[in-house]
Amino acid sequence: MNPILDETFLKKLETLSLLAGTGLRGERIGRHRSYRRGNSLEFYDRREYHQGDDFRYIDWSIYTRLKRTVVKMFHAEEEMTVHLFIDTSASMGYGTPSKLQCAGRIAAALAYIAVSKQDRVKIIPVTEIPHAAKTAGPAKGSVGPLFSFIGSLQSAGSTDLAASLQLYAQSERYPGLAIVLSDLLSPAAVQEGLSALLFRGFEILLIQILHPDEMRPPLTGSSRLVDMESGEQLSLEIDQGEIAEYRRILDSYSDEIGTYCIERGIEFIRTSTEVAMEDIIFEYLKRGIHLK
Repeated sequence: MNPILDETFLKKLETLSLLAGTGLRGERIGRHRSYRRGNSLEFYDRREYHQGDDFRYIDWSIYTRLKRTVVKMFHAEEEMTVHLFIDTSASMGYGTPSKLQCAGRIAAALAYIAVSKQDRVKIIPVTEIPHAAKTAGPAKGSVGPLFSFIGSLQSAGSTDLAASLQLYAQSERYPGLAIVLSDLLSPAAVQEGLSALLFRGFEILLIQILHPDEMRPPLTGSSRLVDMESGEQLSLEIDQGEIAEYRRILDSYSDEIGTYCIERGIEFIRTSTEVAMEDIIFEYLKRGIHLK
């Protein structure tokens, strides 16, 4: 993961932009349009004057003709904060490359897109022990430390993804675009965490990353399975019937999450570590509402 992304790929990423809806809040002025009143040059409506309104926005032509005091309203241009959640539980360390490495490269690519368009980025490792988030401002010089931070992440322990998302939703002042990268292989359903983000006004992109072995287990006969997070072991006699049933359950689980996301306007993508990075970014994500 060093470097996480090469310079040629970064140049391609600069042609993309992350999008979010109009209900944005930000700490500084940025490029995203909000429908709260602002000082940009793009007029969008008028409303009745209220005590305390700035006299500079009074539409005197309306007052002259109709004797009504109204103020002009403009689109406010604000920055967007992109919140990137990376699951760092032990199960994300499986494979070569690991699911965590794949998640890190996707996160790095999306962070670079955001920073190159002058948006703010927060990287939030989701792990058993709370880990401080890494923030990058809207300057390309900030991506180096950001990439180093992502590259330093290690997979260990277990995590409750839903609880982590709920806690973050309650504490974050500026909702924006939340991108969650995880294998979603957790005993607790992720839906409650996603609902908490939605309630606070986040837009969400959920990316499930699995290893090919998890999608098509290469197992037959006597096998001993070990849970990477709990250490629990299970001995089984595996045949094609068990493999088919496993795949049915996995597909049903992903379909359940997908249905939940569709009903709530969440973009959901299921991918694999064997899929090329360029395909994930330029094919999968480009079809969704969050990239153009």
